[in-house]
Amino acid sequence: MVFKHKLMWFFGIVFMLAGTAFMFNSASNITGFVIAEGIDRDASFVLGVVLFVGGILLFVAGTSVRERESRLESEAGVGLELSDRFIKDIKKHNRDAIYKALRKIGTGQGHEHRLTGRLDGRYSISVGNSGRIIFEYNPDRTEATILGYTSSHDYKQAGRKAA
Repeated sequence: MVFKHKLMWFFGIVFMLAGTAFMFNSASNITGFVIAEGIDRDASFVLGVVLFVGGILLFVAGTSVRERESRLESEAGVGLELSDRFIKDIKKHNRDAIYKALRKIGTGQGHEHRLTGRLDGRYSISVGNSGRIIFEYNPDRTEATILGYTSSHDYKQAGRKAA
């Protein structure tokens, strides 16, 4: 998740540059300045505009992803590191509710509690009525690694995922 915004920025810039090149190609009368020889000038211009606008949208979307990550970390009581397993677990669930619960980690809100048994040393926080986020703190409790998410109260399943 950390590199998602950088990847979106990269492709956004690449698309904008390609779009600019196609738009110049459609308006250029310079001999030898041909990006795509078999493309009509109007089609080249339209393709350039589409690529340029798509690049802007990707760049802006990458910025909003980064802002959301930064806002999440600044609102939480601790620094957060989201595991790949957690990102995969939340794909088809209510992300707004999950991010709202993540912001409560380390603040004393959200029914945060220490787990016992096989998951001893890990913590859980509620997401709505039945969802749970499984995480663990670093030794000085300044950062938390988010290990997994379960939409039910099934810690056995979440424990396997988080382990």
